[in-house]
Amino acid sequence: MNGAENDRASSKGVLLLHGARFQAKTWVDLGTLEVLREKGIRAVALDLPGYGGSEPSELAPEAFLAACLETLHLDRVVLVAPSMSGCFAFPFVTLAQAKLAGAVWIAPACLDACPSGSELPSLIVWGEGDEVVPVEAARELAQKLPRSEIQIFAGRGHPCYLEDPERFHSLLEGFVGRIL
Repeated sequence: MNGAENDRASSKGVLLLHGARFQAKTWVDLGTLEVLREKGIRAVALDLPGYGGSEPSELAPEAFLAACLETLHLDRVVLVAPSMSGCFAFPFVTLAQAKLAGAVWIAPACLDACPSGSELPSLIVWGEGDEVVPVEAARELAQKLPRSEIQIFAGRGHPCYLEDPERFHSLLEGFVGRIL
């Protein structure tokens, strides 16, 4: 397991995953770990298996995330899952709902793996001009997650959080502050 962490010690926090073209360092460069640290929130950004500095893993995606939480001594997290990381996060929701305070879904892949009717508080973030996962999928995801809210970033594409980090950070801080 490889990644980055802010200096806040807590058994609760935010676990930041990444999309296929990115890595844990993306969250450092974006300033997300620092923004959360300033709010007193522990944040950990992981390199998923085979990305960034992480070796490939034989563990199933949900088992990989469960092992990471155990290693990091995180008992309750808000999971942030952009794009490809949805393929890790959706199976984890099914496996470890008790460990999750909520989730932030940023145009996630593997939508068919989302457990329908999950009561997990969720923030769904999408770029209006997303050409990878069309914005209509945000509404489909919200139907599966009855305790969700949708935020569409007008004029933004697939990595909308990278294109408008101030808005994303504001939404993330607000969501985490309400549920963690």
